[in-house]
Amino acid sequence: MNAPEHRNVLALTQASSMVSHADQRLLCVGCIGDNSFREIVKCSATQGQCFTCGMTGNAVSIGEIAMHLDKVIKKLWYGSFPTNSEHFSGANLRSIVREVLNKEHACEGAIIEALIRNDRNGNVNGTFYTDTALYERRQVNC
Repeated sequence: MNAPEHRNVLALTQASSMVSHADQRLLCVGCIGDNSFREIVKCSATQGQCFTCGMTGNAVSIGEIAMHLDKVIKKLWYGSFPTNSEHFSGANLRSIVREVLNKEHACEGAIIEALIRNDRNGNVNGTFYTDTALYERRQVNC
């Protein structure tokens, strides 16, 4: 391996470790306001200190929350882009995350970034999450 190739491998390794470090911050299950979503993420919980409230207990990493939230959003919402019509309704990604957390939350930005990053890394057909998309709730038949 020559020196330029070695530098590229090192740079890629360092960048991915920085991203994964940010996603490893913990959010306790008590800071998740939606009861159904709290039950979903409990399976991934470990003991740790919550990044937002400081309590120690069952906590889930932001990366894990984003993975679970991605599945929920894609089952319950579909993406569309805003039109020029004043009557177009929909929810942006931030409001969907706030709905699940039941409030404005210190980690909502990090969760949104993790959703977008995971979507871009794993999707070859385009991205589902964007800053300009509005999402409409699917009709779910039980």
